[in-house]
Amino acid sequence: NIEDSVTLEEFNVSPLDYIVPIDKVVLSKFDSYELPFNKRELALNGVKITLKDMPKGTFVLTSQGKIIGMAENIEDKLIIKNRL
Repeated sequence: NIEDSVTLEEFNVSPLDYIVPIDKVVLSKFDSYELPFNKRELALNGVKITLKDMPKGTFVLTSQGKIIGMAENIEDKLIIKNRL
């Protein structure tokens, strides 16, 4: 947001003060879904699997509490769009 912007001079003085962790950004914009550990290998290898209670549309996919990528629910199948 423009309210969060800083000048280049401010950034150069203390750049680490202005870096926002990716989890803070994506988790504020998208729903998240915790991938069951026993399905992790299948999902990460591109197998389209059906899982319970997945959000509709695009969401943050987590595993063991860590973000592993962005995924989508297409016709009740998990599709990983981007891995992080």
